[in-house]
Amino acid sequence: ITSEINEIFKSGGVLPKDTKTLKNILSLAVGCKDYKRALEINREFNKNKSVDINSSHLSQLLIAINEIIDNIDDVRDKLDEQKKQNSYSNLVSFLLNGEIKEFTDELNSYLERTNRSQYLLLVMNLVKIDTILEDKSFTNTMLMLSLIVNDNFVFDMSEFVMKFYENLALNRFDIASIYLDILEDAKAKNFGNLRVNGFRAIFESKVSQSKKLFSGVTGELVPSRKKYSFQDLNIPYSMDDLISNKVLMLDRNVDIDYVREVVNDLDDVACFEINIDGEIRVMLKYKEKNEEEGVSLIFRMN
Repeated sequence: ITSEINEIFKSGGVLPKDTKTLKNILSLAVGCKDYKRALEINREFNKNKSVDINSSHLSQLLIAINEIIDNIDDVRDKLDEQKKQNSYSNLVSFLLNGEIKEFTDELNSYLERTNRSQYLLLVMNLVKIDTILEDKSFTNTMLMLSLIVNDNFVFDMSEFVMKFYENLALNRFDIASIYLDILEDAKAKNFGNLRVNGFRAIFESKVSQSKKLFSGVTGELVPSRKKYSFQDLNIPYSMDDLISNKVLMLDRNVDIDYVREVVNDLDDVACFEINIDGEIRVMLKYKEKNEEEGVSLIFRMN
């Protein structure tokens, strides 16, 4: 849907050719580009399941593309004239054409006019992330712009905390650092009441540990060592306990460096450092066989 919205703007307002469908299958309606039918199915699902459309990214995108289709003449005028300031179409056009300076100026002007300047750094940080990911559709940025323009954006700290830990676990330090900047900026602007002081320490510790793993590597042969086993962790839990519980929190006094060293040898165990009310705790997570190498962990925090 995001790509379709992008294509409409890139093509100067050419609408996608749709095939009408009467079947009550959302994926089929989207595949046929029958977005009106898709929105009807989505609304019925939300009603039956008591889903708030403001919390559903899919609902927001379906509403957005239907609004574009319903107002395509206006959209075409905006694209042709490029005169209406601070419009969503201008922002999309600048962004997809790589005109970052023009995009930044337009975004700054729009946010100031609508009293939303507090979101400027958030959007620009998402532009950085999409650029690093080589996402030519700028999916993260486009979704955020859609929510802000439609006045449906509510800053959810837990979502960005999850993204921070997820990229940290994957050793994507450049992206994790940007999410950390987003969290610290959000805290400074009172977007949420979650403590973020310890996140910087966790990030720096992870980066430092990664550097140690690759420092001093030479072509010289070194004696092989016996690989660690789960029992070498010397914790009051067995591997069966971890498999059963999926996640275990270790005691406060564990040697974090030693735990990392042992877990590095274990194929089915992941190690995480999390911040709970300013205190760094160590978590172990059991990695399912079909799980990717970079395991993410989501924490619901009050």
